[in-house]
Amino acid sequence: MPRKKRGVFKRTQRKKVLIALYWWEDRVFEGVAQAAAEYGWILDCRMRWMHTVPSQWDGDGIIANPGFSRPLQPLLELIDRSGAPTIELQSFHDYPCEGRVVIDQEGVGRI
Repeated sequence: MPRKKRGVFKRTQRKKVLIALYWWEDRVFEGVAQAAAEYGWILDCRMRWMHTVPSQWDGDGIIANPGFSRPLQPLLELIDRSGAPTIELQSFHDYPCEGRVVIDQEGVGRI
């Protein structure tokens, strides 16, 4: 007896986002993880555990902080090579990105 064909289950593609930080801050990760859960992203946190910059990235986006006094040149190169939309945390550089999340230093000073 021939097998009955099943219907096709259509899935929505989940976005893959790389967290690429010069330093690791759990509070930053918690905020990003909360947003990822809300939007259904898959987070790649390999830099946290492997302490190396991936050689390539073909995901959907990057959340990055390449450092400010001595930025990680391999991370800047990865961001450039990947062509992925990038959100920079605490900007002190002029490399292209889609947006920046920064601390309001003047507001902190008023507290």
